[in-house]
Amino acid sequence: MEMHQLRYFLAIADTGNFTRAAEQCHVSQPSLSQQIIKLEEEVGHKLFDRMGRRVQLTDAGRLLLEHARSVLTTVENATRQLRETRGQGFWTTGDWGDSDDRAISPPARSCCIQAGKPRCGADHSGGLHRAHC
Repeated sequence: MEMHQLRYFLAIADTGNFTRAAEQCHVSQPSLSQQIIKLEEEVGHKLFDRMGRRVQLTDAGRLLLEHARSVLTTVENATRQLRETRGQGFWTTGDWGDSDDRAISPPARSCCIQAGKPRCGADHSGGLHRAHC
């Protein structure tokens, strides 16, 4: 399940129409339809009853709707908060004054300091970002 699929799903649920949802999402209608088909295949349920140009949520669609709004709101809030804190409240790897641009969160930095190891490093292997002391 991908974020854009949830956005498309919500747009269709809100507009009741694939074409208007595609316009709202700035994608072609066939592309939007294809993503909804993939989403339906992934969850194993039809999400919409298609009645000509109008669509209605199925029971499974209504269930997903509750969660999709919550997921997107949570992700949007996290993204906003991270953008607002850009350059604030994070320590860089290495010594206190190190200019390395990879960041370690305050809790990870605090853990290193409490362990009596003011020099922290970061493991960025495999796309993971873990602090180590």
